[in-house]
Amino acid sequence: MLTVPKLKYFLGSAGRALLGQGLACPSCGCEESEQADRKMGVTALRRCDFCRLLFRTPTTSADTSDAFYRSEYESVTTRLPDPAELREMTQCGFAGVHGGFYDASRYIAAMRSLGVKNGDRVLDFGASWGYNTWQLQRAGFRAQGYEINGLRGEFGRRCLEIPVVCDRAEICRPVDVFFSVNVIEHVPSVREMLDFALGALRPGGLIFLVTCNGSEACRLADPERWHRWWGQVHP
Repeated sequence: MLTVPKLKYFLGSAGRALLGQGLACPSCGCEESEQADRKMGVTALRRCDFCRLLFRTPTTSADTSDAFYRSEYESVTTRLPDPAELREMTQCGFAGVHGGFYDASRYIAAMRSLGVKNGDRVLDFGASWGYNTWQLQRAGFRAQGYEINGLRGEFGRRCLEIPVVCDRAEICRPVDVFFSVNVIEHVPSVREMLDFALGALRPGGLIFLVTCNGSEACRLADPERWHRWWGQVHP
């Protein structure tokens, strides 16, 4: 179904494509790349010749991306649960909710295996309404969430009673772990996010990222799903 945000995205992309804009890698700035996929004859997925990042062209400016995620983006992870739903979610510790999509136990176990200890400071970057931040706190970490959307951040503070901030200046630094699940594929610049992570970490800290699999092996195994993954939401 063609929604207003999708129509804006298509028309904006078509205009930038006609003007030959938005072709450089959004992370390293290299202007040389090879096409990996294409949609609607307007947008393309390209692989940077220098850093090998897969990125969508025409690219989106940071301001446009911020505006989209602050006010228009919706997914299963952004929908705010009603009080009854939230009560059920917290009673089971989010285990099994939406097929386990909200369950952070596997990430917590992986971090513990990497040496993260109770009391370590963990930044949940891209926290949405705080379901991972809540679980990180219950696991014994000093967790703080950062979320670009003010409504979702306020929900986490009010309904889950967790520290979620919407301004990077309010993040408590340094942190022991920069934790981010299914966020890096949404940002306009991977390099900017990683630079911020390095700046927020203590020396020797851990960057723990989870993202969708864009590998060639994944593409060969399920080409239709791989094709659907990139676009406005995953630039």
